Amino acid sequence: MLVRKLRDYIVVIIALNALILVGCGSSDTKYIDSGIEHLVIKAYKLAIDDFSAAIQENSESNDAYFLRAYSYYESAATMEDIELARNDFTSYIEHYEDAELREIKDLNIGISLDRAYIGRAITYHQNCEAFGDIKSCQMAVDDLVQASRISPGSWQVYQTLGIVYETYSQKSIQGERDGWRDRSIQAYNKARKLR
Repeated sequence: MLVRKLRDYIVVIIALNALILVGCGSSDTKYIDSGIEHLVIKAYKLAIDDFSAAIQENSESNDAYFLRAYSYYESAATMEDIELARNDFTSYIEHYEDAELREIKDLNIGISLDRAYIGRAITYHQNCEAFGDIKSCQMAVDDLVQASRISPGSWQVYQTLGIVYETYSQKSIQGERDGWRDRSIQAYNKARKLR
């Protein structure tokens, strides 16, 4: 049930991000435009091909990395597919870090960067939930904390953080569970206040 909520949540995040990318007049190529059209109709394989072509044409096309990551995530049949999504979310994040955009001044970049952190956190969360990999839970928390620094008023960040903390509490050793549950409740409450 929790994974389904996360999948529904990321669909909303990515759809909004795609609208921002298109609406902000970014230098989308024909491949990105075509890929977005394929995303809308859930033709993920075709979308992946389009975004890969955009990356081949311009390896600095951050929009293509972000959208391809989402396509990989939505079409994932195995954990290796989830890893492909995580790699593209990471490429997106690293592009901005390399460009020294840690102090986000452009709202649109901040919105899409926090969404990339959320997307990557969700892929880490899936590893934690499926395999009990506590390290993946911590990596998800780290990404969500970073997203909260970029967008401190984003209820989505705290909602996702609550979900990850909840999973963390279930996968932790007995003595640590209550602390993670408390953090989960705090994150959910903050998300509720921000809505």
